Amino acid sequence: MSKTSGTGPKPEDFSQILLNGKRPIEKGWERYCEEKRVLSPDQINGHNVGNATGPASGCIVLDIDDHAAFDATCNKEGWTTPNTYTVETGSGGRHLYFQYPKAGNYGNRACKAQGFDIRGTGGQVVAPGSIHPDTGKPYRIVKDIPMVPAPQWLLDLYKEVSKQATDTKNHTAGGDIDSLPIKPETKAIIKYGAAKGCRSEAIMTALNALVWSDLSDAEIISIFESYPIGEKYLEKGNARERWLQPQISKARSYVTDRATEQQTPKSDFTTRLSCALDLDSFEYERQREKIADDLGVRRSWLDEQRKIAEREQQAAGSDDVVIEDTPWNEPVDGNWLMGEIVDQFERHIVLPDGAAVTMSAWVVLTYCYDSFRVLPIIGLVSPQKRCGKTTTMTVLSGMSNRALPASNISPAAVFRAVEKFRPTLLVDEADSFLKDNEELRGILNSGHTRSTAFVIRCDGENNDPKKFSTWAPKAIAAIGQLPGTIADRAILVKLRRKTTKERREKIGERFDNHAAILRRMILRWVNDNIDSLKSGKSTLSVPGNDRATDNWAPLAAIVSTIGHEWPDKLASAARAMLEVKDEADDDLSILLLADIREAFVTIGNERIFSANLVNYLNSLDERPWSDLKSGKGLTTNVLARFLSPFGIKSKTLRIGVELKKGYELETFKDAFNRYIPSDPPKQAVTPLQTNNINKLSKKQNVTSGDTLHFKNDDNHPKSKECYAVTDQKGGAGKDIHINRDDEVLI
Repeated sequence: MSKTSGTGPKPEDFSQILLNGKRPIEKGWERYCEEKRVLSPDQINGHNVGNATGPASGCIVLDIDDHAAFDATCNKEGWTTPNTYTVETGSGGRHLYFQYPKAGNYGNRACKAQGFDIRGTGGQVVAPGSIHPDTGKPYRIVKDIPMVPAPQWLLDLYKEVSKQATDTKNHTAGGDIDSLPIKPETKAIIKYGAAKGCRSEAIMTALNALVWSDLSDAEIISIFESYPIGEKYLEKGNARERWLQPQISKARSYVTDRATEQQTPKSDFTTRLSCALDLDSFEYERQREKIADDLGVRRSWLDEQRKIAEREQQAAGSDDVVIEDTPWNEPVDGNWLMGEIVDQFERHIVLPDGAAVTMSAWVVLTYCYDSFRVLPIIGLVSPQKRCGKTTTMTVLSGMSNRALPASNISPAAVFRAVEKFRPTLLVDEADSFLKDNEELRGILNSGHTRSTAFVIRCDGENNDPKKFSTWAPKAIAAIGQLPGTIADRAILVKLRRKTTKERREKIGERFDNHAAILRRMILRWVNDNIDSLKSGKSTLSVPGNDRATDNWAPLAAIVSTIGHEWPDKLASAARAMLEVKDEADDDLSILLLADIREAFVTIGNERIFSANLVNYLNSLDERPWSDLKSGKGLTTNVLARFLSPFGIKSKTLRIGVELKKGYELETFKDAFNRYIPSDPPKQAVTPLQTNNINKLSKKQNVTSGDTLHFKNDDNHPKSKECYAVTDQKGGAGKDIHINRDDEVLI
C-alpha cells in the first residue's frame, strides 16, 4: 500500500488482512485484531488490504458514512471530533483513526441512525491504497498525522453497552462464554460484535459455535442479550425472539448436517491434507482454492503448511541426524489425534489385540518422556521373518519425536547419540548383534529409569571421566526373544505373519507427508497439555509385577489426559498383552525354578540327588534343558551355576543307603516365593518316566483322581492334602502332601 511523506502511521504499523473488495477473504481473520500480521507484497498480489482494528493495530476507527447525520448528532450531543489520522473512503466517507485505549475492551458499535459505526476488536476497515469495489475509486489518506486518543464521548458509547450487558449477564445462564469450547476469534465476535455489513455473517458464525457447544435456545438467547453480538437482535424490539429463533433453528440444522458428515473418520482431513501437500507445483496451484474450501481452511494457511512440509522434506533428505518439527499452529483435539495415530498402525500392520492403542500412546510419550520417572522400551518380537517388524518400525519412525532408526549400533554410538540428539532410538535386526553384546544391553537397560539413565566413560584427550545420558525412548525389534533384562523393561508386542485374508495398505511416499503432519499435531498437543501430563497419576491396574506397572504408568497418564474412551481401551490392551505370555518370556533361570518346584511335587520328597534332578529336567518335553550344551543337555555343574545367584547350593545328602550331592526343598522356598507364582500347577496324573529317580519305578502306573503310584518305600514322607501314594500292586503306602504354600508336610 502506498504511503505519503506525512507523520502518520505507516502501513506496517497495522495488522493486515486480505480483502475481496471490502470483505475479508480469510476465515477466522478476526484473530488478527489481537495477533499482529503484516502482509508481504507477494501475499497482497493485487488484492485489497484491510486494517484489522483493535489491540494488534493499536487503533479504534470511527467510520462515518453519512456526514449530515453525523454532524447533526454531534451538534445535538455536543460532541467534538479531534484532528487525527484520517482516510477518505472510495464512496466519500471518512475513517478517523484513534489510539486504542490501554485499558478495557472495545469492539464494534453500529450507530446507523447517527450516520456512523465504530470499528474495534473484531472489526476491520479498508486500508488506504485499496480500490472501492463499486465506485472504482481509491481509499486515500487525507490527514497524514499521528493518531490521537479517542474522544471521551466515543468511549462512553461502549460504557452504555457494557452496563447493559453486565446487568443482563448477571442474571443469565449463558452469560459466561469464556468457559465454552469456542475458538478465540469466535469469542471475539461475540464479545465485541461486528461492523455494519458483516453482522449477519457474524451472527451465524456465533450461533453455529454456540449450538455446537450444546447450549439450549434459552442460553443462546441470554448470550445475545448480554454481548454486543446481540446488537441487531436488540434492535428488533418486541419481535427480537421471533427473529432469532429461526436463526437458531438454521444453525442447529447446519451443525446436525456437519456432525453427520463427520461420521466419516476425521483421519480423512489429514489424509486429504497430506495428498494436497504432495501435489507438484502446477497441480497445487490449480487445485489450491478447491482444496482449501473442501478442508474448510484459509488458502494462506494451506500455503503455510505446504512451505513447512517442503522444509521438512528437505531436512529429511539432508545429512541431519534427526528432524526438528515445528508445532501445529492451532490447538489439537487429543481424542481425534489419538484416533489418527491408531489408524496409521491398523492401516498398515496386522497387530495383536491392544497393540495399536499401546504403541500410539507410546508415540505420544516420545514427545513428553521428560515428564515421567520410567521410560518403557517397545519390544517388537516375532517367531520368524516377514511378520511386520520393519513395517512397524517404519510407522513408529514416521510418527515418533526426533526418530533415529538404526539396524545396527555400537554401545558408544548409543550414549553419544542420546547425549547429543535426544532422539527416539529405533533399533531393528537386534537378534543379529544384541544377544552377545553385554555392554550394549547394559546401556540400553540403564535408560529405563530417569534417575539412573547415565553411563560414565573417559572422554577427550585427557581421558577425563564424563557422564553421558542414556535417557531416551527406544524401540527394539528382533526375531525370537529379546534378552531377559531388556524384555523385563519393555512392553512386548508379539507380531505374527498375516494370513492371505488379512489385507493391509502398503506404506507409500504419501505416508511421509501424513506422518509429518501428525508429528506437528502431537507436538502441539503435548505443549498445550504438558502441565496435566506432569501432574497426572496412573490409576491403571495391570497384571504382573511392579516393573510391569511402572512400564505402563506413563502410557496411562497420557490416555488419562486425553480422556474419552482411551483409558478403558488402554486398560483392555494391557490385560490382553500381559496375559499373552509364553514360557519363553521368562528368564531361563526362572523357568528352571518352576520346573524344579514341579520336580519336588512329582517326586514327592523333600530331598533329591543332583544327578536325579538333572535327569528329570532333561526328560521334560517342550523344555530347553535337553538342548543345552549343543544337545548334550543340562549337567549338574550347569545346574549349580543357574541356582547359585539365588543362594541355592547343593550339599551331601543321604537318601536311603545312597550318599550323594543333592538339594533340599527347604533351600528353594525363598526363591519359589519370590520368583514364581504361588500356586503350583496340579497334575491329575503323573507323566510316564523312563528314568529312575530316588528309586522310583521305571514306568509308573496311574490311577483316577489325584492318586499317584510309587514304589512302597519308607523314604517317602507322609503328606496331608494333595496326593495319596500307594504301591504298584495297590498296597497301602505313605502319604505325601504339599500345601498351598509349597511346603512339604510329613
